[in-house]
Amino acid sequence: MQAGITELIETSLKLKPGSVQLTKLHGDASYRTYYRTKIGDESLIVMQLPPGKASVSEEITNLKTRPDELPFLNIQRM
Repeated sequence: MQAGITELIETSLKLKPGSVQLTKLHGDASYRTYYRTKIGDESLIVMQLPPGKASVSEEITNLKTRPDELPFLNIQRM
């Protein structure tokens, strides 16, 4: 599964294969999986929520259309 996430990040950001390093972090009681992502000198956190696993507490669960951006992405801009 990590290989798919790495490939998705590299493709989306137009990076060379092997540019991204993922380390799985300890999770919580939700379906989410968190990874520390290293791209060169940058360190980021990636959250994965498997399809069909959203709970009623998720902000995006009750939307009728696909959002332009997920709410947690706005955090980086603050």
